[in-house]
Amino acid sequence: MLVAIAVLAVVAELLAYDGPAGLGAAAFGIAVGALLVHVVVPRTDRAAHGLLAWSFGLTALFTTVAFWSALPFAFAAGAYAAAGRATAPPAVLGAIATVIASVFCILA
Repeated sequence: MLVAIAVLAVVAELLAYDGPAGLGAAAFGIAVGALLVHVVVPRTDRAAHGLLAWSFGLTALFTTVAFWSALPFAFAAGAYAAAGRATAPPAVLGAIATVIASVFCILA
C-alpha cells in the first residue's frame, strides 16, 4: 500500500507540474512520508498509534487544499502505517485524501 501511494504521488505530481518540478514535489512528499512511516510511527508508543493514525488521516484530508505539495500523500502513508490495517477509519481518511489530491492534480 505504501509503495502504491508513492507511485500515485509521482504520477499525480507529474500531471500537476510541467517538467522536473513534478519530480521534486513527488520526492518531497515521498521523503516526508518515509520520515513519518519509518521514524515517527516506530518511535511512538503502541497505545498512541490510534491517536497518531487519526491525526495523520485528518491532516491528509486537510492538506488536500495544498494538493500540489504532495503532503496529502505523505500523511496518508503515515495514517496507513499507524493504523496498521487498510480498513481502519484513519487509513480510509488517508485513502480519501489521496483520491481527492490525485483528482485535483489531474484537473490542475
